[in-house]
Amino acid sequence: MPLAAEVLSVRQARHHSAEATAPTVGPLLGALRSLARRFAALPRPLGWVLAGGWYLLIYGLSSNPGTGDPGPLGGGWILNTGHAALFGLLALWILMAYPREGAWPRLRPLGVGLLLGTVLLLGVLDELHQSSVPGRSTSVSDVVTDLTGALCVLWICAYAPRAAATEWGARARLALCLAACAAAGALATLTDHLGN
Repeated sequence: MPLAAEVLSVRQARHHSAEATAPTVGPLLGALRSLARRFAALPRPLGWVLAGGWYLLIYGLSSNPGTGDPGPLGGGWILNTGHAALFGLLALWILMAYPREGAWPRLRPLGVGLLLGTVLLLGVLDELHQSSVPGRSTSVSDVVTDLTGALCVLWICAYAPRAAATEWGARARLALCLAACAAAGALATLTDHLGN
């Protein structure tokens, strides 16, 4: 076998060996990475516009008068868990405005702190606003649920771009995040019922 053909054969064998040991990208991890590439194609200031519009939506939802009665446990749990989704998406829109490394937001300690501080501040403002709406009240556990949603978005956004990220790891993180949001919603629901 000529030397050039032998070198080519060794290179091809190494390439196939590296492909065999590389983590597989399944549907969830692939979807997360695809979504990040699409977000990266958008101008960063659009993230602030989306975050502002999203917070106006949250404010509008908070402006609806309540009955003063927490209602059935199941319905209350769904509404309280919804805080995690609303504020998790708020965190995602803010992250869109962050400087990027490739398609992903650059997550440094200062940026993470600012994001969580912003979500905390907006969650507290939302609760204070609710205290002026008939039939609504403030709830510290709702703010905890808000932060849980934001933390979950941060955790997934920190994991998905890693070269060593796997489909199993993405699914495990998503499952743990859903469980954490559901638990925070349950805590908020229980505190609503115990407070009345």
